[in-house]
Amino acid sequence: MNKYVETFNILLMIASVIAASVWAAHIPPLWLPFGLAVAVLLFTLTVHRKGTKTRLQTARSEHHPLYVFGEMISGSLHLVSALMHKNEITPEDVDRLEDLVEANTTRMERIHPQLTETLGMKTFIDLILPFARSERMINRALSAMMDGYFDEAKRDLQESLPYLQKSERILKEITKLNLQSEPIK
Repeated sequence: MNKYVETFNILLMIASVIAASVWAAHIPPLWLPFGLAVAVLLFTLTVHRKGTKTRLQTARSEHHPLYVFGEMISGSLHLVSALMHKNEITPEDVDRLEDLVEANTTRMERIHPQLTETLGMKTFIDLILPFARSERMINRALSAMMDGYFDEAKRDLQESLPYLQKSERILKEITKLNLQSEPIK
């Protein structure tokens, strides 16, 4: 739903509530206009909810910010887990981790505004904080790897895992809440 339509819809809801209140407060109450205002309110609420649901149901689209963020989390989890199980870290591993950090930074820059718009600021913050903490630990691990401190790098990678898992859990809760009411067609 386009922003102007959504704004108009919200304004229409507000006007309906005000109109219903005015007509219900009239003595004697004006039931017909009151009923009409309530009907308009119910209609706009339904349209608004359907538009929000439709917007969130596209979360499995490859270009939707929630889908992209999910890929960022799963890619990070996969690489960190793989590096945790290695006995020795090679220069190729350092390059892979560096590529992951660069890719995640670029993707986050691109999807950040869309995520805040889709989720709202509070939910966005709940989702992004654990991911940001994991990225901080991954950056520390990358720095340690580049300096040759592989034990320290593994500790930092190990420390990033719970934050990545928490981000993944929160993302699943968000998409489950938003997508469970209607299956994606």
